[in-house]
Amino acid sequence: MSRRVVYALVLGAVTLGAIGLASTYVPDSHAKGVVLDSLAMPGAILSGLYYTEGPHTGSGAPNWFLAVLILNFVIYSAVWFVVLGLVRHHRRRHTESTSTTSRPSV
Repeated sequence: MSRRVVYALVLGAVTLGAIGLASTYVPDSHAKGVVLDSLAMPGAILSGLYYTEGPHTGSGAPNWFLAVLILNFVIYSAVWFVVLGLVRHHRRRHTESTSTTSRPSV
């Protein structure tokens, strides 16, 4: 397993932890609700493929929250994987451009 995958998984877990801490310790406000709902939205939308009525499916959906949590972890880890890849690409390109420039001889 590459380092980038491990870092992406760790950063995905840290992202979910930060969202959880924010929901616990940030004072209640309209802005807090909007931001936290927006951050939970990707997993909620994808879990809607299985739980079409959300947590109100049939006699309830006891695993809906777990599905949202797992999907958000996968989504945020994938986002971090892409971000880390872009950073790696930028660093390589920057390093190559500085190493290929001619330096005046002394």
